[in-house]
Amino acid sequence: FPPAEAEVMATFRTHSDKVMQQLSQRAVEITEGLAATYNLKFIVDWVEKFPATKNNDDCVDILEEVAQKLDIDYIYRSQPFPWSEDFAYFTQKYKGAFFGIGAGEKHPQLHDEFYDFADEITEVCVEIFLEIINKILKV
Repeated sequence: FPPAEAEVMATFRTHSDKVMQQLSQRAVEITEGLAATYNLKFIVDWVEKFPATKNNDDCVDILEEVAQKLDIDYIYRSQPFPWSEDFAYFTQKYKGAFFGIGAGEKHPQLHDEFYDFADEITEVCVEIFLEIINKILKV
């Protein structure tokens, strides 16, 4: 049989750059081991490698205060969002906090092929950002 080609893709998300480095290195080690075991050739190509998004505690406090003031339920994600996020570059330079405003657990997530912005949450989104601005400006 002629040689075949295969492509394996993976997405890694971590809460720290150190863990990302360890995970990336381990993925390469596993690939090297499989290649040696099965006499394979491989190429590792990293695409969209973002640093970890690190939320500033003061900014998170502001978000909590705003949510409480507006009587909005909020949760802390146990896992990072499943999409790539270049907001990490912003939080390396400025204080910030990355958060999502959801339309409900049964609504398709952002970047899902069936996602359609829920227009009914527009008003609450504006209220949230207005309160954040007021808190920062101490209005």
